[in-house]
Amino acid sequence: MKNSTSLRPAHFLALLAGCLTLATAAPYGPNGRETRWTQPNGQVVQLRVFGDDYYGRTENLAGFTVIHNDADETYYYATLSADGKSFVPTATPADAPAPAGLAAHLALPKDVVKGIVKASRAQLDAGRNKRWSQRVEAVREVRQGKLGAARRAPSPAAQINAAPVLGDKRGLTIIVEFPDDTETSGSDPINFPTTREKIVRFCNAVGYNEDGNTGSVRDYFFDQSIGQMTYTQTVTPVVTLPRPYNYYNFSDYPRNENLRNPVLGASDMIEDAITELQKTNFDFSSLTIDTDSNAIATNIFFAGPDSGSFARGLWPHQASVFPNSINVGSTTSPIFITNYQITNIENAAPTIGTFCHENGHLLLNYPDIYSLIGEGVGEHCLMGSANFLNDGKTPAPINAYFKDLVGWGNITDIAPSQFLTASLPTTGNVAYRISNPVVETEFFIVENRGNGDKWAEHVNDRGILIWHIDETISGNFDGFPHYGVALEQADGRQDLEAGENRGDGGDLFDLFDPKFTDSTTPSARWWDGSRSFVNVEVVSEIGANTRVAFGGVPPNTIIVSTPNGDEVLFRDSRYPITWKANIRGNVRIDLLKGTNVIENIAANEEDDGAFDWSVPARIAADNNYSIRISSVTNPLPSTDTSDAPFSITDTTFPLNNVMPEGWFEPGFSASRWSVTQNASFEGKYSLKSGVTPDGRRSAIAYQSLFRSGFVSFYIKVSSEEGF
Repeated sequence: MKNSTSLRPAHFLALLAGCLTLATAAPYGPNGRETRWTQPNGQVVQLRVFGDDYYGRTENLAGFTVIHNDADETYYYATLSADGKSFVPTATPADAPAPAGLAAHLALPKDVVKGIVKASRAQLDAGRNKRWSQRVEAVREVRQGKLGAARRAPSPAAQINAAPVLGDKRGLTIIVEFPDDTETSGSDPINFPTTREKIVRFCNAVGYNEDGNTGSVRDYFFDQSIGQMTYTQTVTPVVTLPRPYNYYNFSDYPRNENLRNPVLGASDMIEDAITELQKTNFDFSSLTIDTDSNAIATNIFFAGPDSGSFARGLWPHQASVFPNSINVGSTTSPIFITNYQITNIENAAPTIGTFCHENGHLLLNYPDIYSLIGEGVGEHCLMGSANFLNDGKTPAPINAYFKDLVGWGNITDIAPSQFLTASLPTTGNVAYRISNPVVETEFFIVENRGNGDKWAEHVNDRGILIWHIDETISGNFDGFPHYGVALEQADGRQDLEAGENRGDGGDLFDLFDPKFTDSTTPSARWWDGSRSFVNVEVVSEIGANTRVAFGGVPPNTIIVSTPNGDEVLFRDSRYPITWKANIRGNVRIDLLKGTNVIENIAANEEDDGAFDWSVPARIAADNNYSIRISSVTNPLPSTDTSDAPFSITDTTFPLNNVMPEGWFEPGFSASRWSVTQNASFEGKYSLKSGVTPDGRRSAIAYQSLFRSGFVSFYIKVSSEEGF
């Protein structure tokens, strides 16, 4: 294929107050986006930017809000204007001590921020919002047709717009560095900090784990799609651009006094990089294109720091090439570079989280579901703020609703009051949808986030997620009257809506917060306040498979809750046997080893749902036990057995330096742990790590079922002075 640099009008041009601005992107991390700025006097100011590409507020490391003054290219401490609706600079530069009496963490009122964000989104997200809305409406039309609720079969247009995103998809990743700036004294090229081969592995390798990443970008999307989509990148060689860093950073280069609009700087960078690649006959023909001949995703890594000033100069963002798309194909077979995301890379240890979030936008047209008015869904979904989990190395899964919209879901539709007991696996994208029979755009989606999914290793909570969906709202930014994708938080605190955190251990439903009905908090009522008659109840321990009863426990049914599989019980200790039942009369409780009953625990126990079992010391230590609970007097036979085997063992530390039961080393731990008798606080044993390399982490974890109360441990650290 002959390469070409012909241009055509871009799909959209983002204009706001007469200036180009940025498009969708990821929120900055919980500790802000770190950057730095060199003041005119040569002092370097370390900064943190809070927000996202729609709005950012900058602090120094001491927590004082600072603003950049364009007139003298200096950061100053900020104070509020007389009307309280904007920041104004004080007379004190940010490299000096803060003025006496200045308040830290100064912020604009929420309604002011909301107005800024709303205006930005109206201009910036129009193209993607249109594509997303078309898909949502098309999928709903197809779904209603399958349910027999549509007046006619789905239209051909709906079937096209609802087509699943499957198969092999190929994006483009351009990696660039900068030459020596001849306008400065001395040699100052900015070299790309790692090799092309590493970026290829970062994007495409199977089982990638370098720098602690849980997988590659390809691994993440392959797993999210349960193997239905393989998304890889054509990674360019490292391109040395024809012009230095400051050319793309400043509009008045080489005076370097006015930072550029970031879209203009990025567009020039992309065009220059493509020109250099075409000089070497680089082949772009492997890229996947959409129906308008656009490359589905273009990612740019540029060497060195960002500009240091929010949304100005070389600042990470996602937008469209200005003023025209770039054709890297031919006249007859065009391949247009249109939508892109750009970020800087300063070291040789890139993380995949934000790269995956941005490609959720580029590849799948997903909207952001974090929020500046509250936290949206927080760290419970990639398209919230979960791209930052494990320092960006283990982004959380995509929510089941978004997966279903692109054809990756295995969702079963049930009626609000339908009796059904289901075992929901953590993997496989299995979920249940309960729809509002009056409003087809509103429904709950129930999925399990238990054990067994490596992408959920660092989430804030394990349990049953209940998503409350309103398809008339795209994204979660406004927060009014409610989010489009809301997480029903089991503790009823609504911390996400209040902005108290990005997720905590009380958000998901489990045996401690098992029920979701019209009368619980949170309530299962529809958004208009009417009763839904939905009844969802967790009836087993959270695990790789978690049992959930919809519509309540069906008649003539017993459901074993605990122990229900994978637990560790200790001989000569007490353990709660719990169950749910809708029967008449009492129950019998038996201990099974394999399929054989080895002990009757209770022959005629009251059906109150709980039995405090004293595990006999005589029971052999093994890992293939289960509990069976049977009706004694119910008219119809009723029985249930633990879903999976559990273990019975001793409480003591094992001999021969073997890790004790329930303890394990997380995958990111950089040193091995062992049992030692050299030091202990109580008893004879302790766990000791090996030497931890510089800049790495050593970790040990314990997993088991705990009753409510306190768990404590003692820790001793021996380290270099000052670390």
